[in-house]
Amino acid sequence: MNPSSAHKALYLITVDFPYGFGDIFLVNELDVLARYFEKIVLLPLFKNSEPVVDTGEKVEVVDSLWQAPDTKSGKLNWQNRWMMAGILLSEFLATRAKIFYLKNIRQMIGNLGVNMRRAEMVERLMATHESMRPYCYSYWMEGGATTFAILKKKGVIPGFVSRIHGYDLYEYRRAGNYIPFRHFQMKMVHEVYTVSRMGQQYLTRKTRWPEKVKLSYLGVKDHGDNPWDPGSPLVLVSVANLIPIKRIHLIVEILRQLDLEVQWIHFGDGRLKEQLLESCKTFPPNVQYEFKGQIGNEALMSWYRQHPVHLLISVSETEGLPVSMMEAISFGIPVMGTDVGGVKEIVTSQTGFLIEKDFDPTDAAAKIRTFRNSDQNSDAFRKGVKDYWRSNFDAASNYQQFAENILALK
Repeated sequence: MNPSSAHKALYLITVDFPYGFGDIFLVNELDVLARYFEKIVLLPLFKNSEPVVDTGEKVEVVDSLWQAPDTKSGKLNWQNRWMMAGILLSEFLATRAKIFYLKNIRQMIGNLGVNMRRAEMVERLMATHESMRPYCYSYWMEGGATTFAILKKKGVIPGFVSRIHGYDLYEYRRAGNYIPFRHFQMKMVHEVYTVSRMGQQYLTRKTRWPEKVKLSYLGVKDHGDNPWDPGSPLVLVSVANLIPIKRIHLIVEILRQLDLEVQWIHFGDGRLKEQLLESCKTFPPNVQYEFKGQIGNEALMSWYRQHPVHLLISVSETEGLPVSMMEAISFGIPVMGTDVGGVKEIVTSQTGFLIEKDFDPTDAAAKIRTFRNSDQNSDAFRKGVKDYWRSNFDAASNYQQFAENILALK
């Protein structure tokens, strides 16, 4: 399809983009979407800082949704009240978590009421761009999807699409094994795009509308190649928030088992930082380490271009399909990752090696030793790693196809 953008406006609800790091990887997608739409209206649900990225000339950032009042601050009209009652009842009838739903009914009413208010705000905003056909996209299958679902039910928009990642996908990661208004969201959405094949299989089994579930990998840009150096020390990099689910303490345990000269560099911050730094004080002399903290995406890409890295390591308890791994393989850097979520779709025999979710640190250390002296630690293998990125996670091709999918909305 020709990316002619005349009279097309994309309304995109995010968590905090462009104000935070909750969906920072949208920056890779936005450049491509801007070729297909005359205007992109970003609607972040939270605003905690000044913008952390430049969104470009075509993008209008509207902050009103994060200020959406709850239902106590104003009365909903009778049509909206009847709609709310119908949605609440149909959700109760559809969910398998009926007891949890009833115990938390006040929270459900409040959640839906806020999204009714948000829907009113978006409807008024669209009226100011009435000459443009609205296309709607929720980056997460959360409150943004509920807001668009309300507008679809009211006939304000012809439809919407949503991505779905991990926390917004897997019921077992949520209190009561329940994701608010999932039935309503799925009923109203035109198509929902999982970011991993495993996620697609999971949602297809869970929903009454399996035909709506599609796969659309995220992607990253080509920022160049990593300047690989076959010599010592072995440089290991990890990129993650310092929170329990990422299990960075297990990287510390792995490194204690290594008798190689190793340099470990971690990017990311969080509440476990001081505890982890204290643990690192007991490393043997052959292990050097550095915590770089939270840095911007462009700064990380620049670092990868300038500093040799042998292996990216990830030991998370659960994952979707990590963009941090996409970034690494785009530079030709091999990856070691736990076999969770969609990790096996990016960590293959062509890009690195998997370890079990509940691995023994001694065994993981042995695999790193094997990697050090294997064909995977070679220039030829690293070229194959980049080829795998180009075939599966190249932002240019992946987001072009996704933009065309949005434009196919009737």
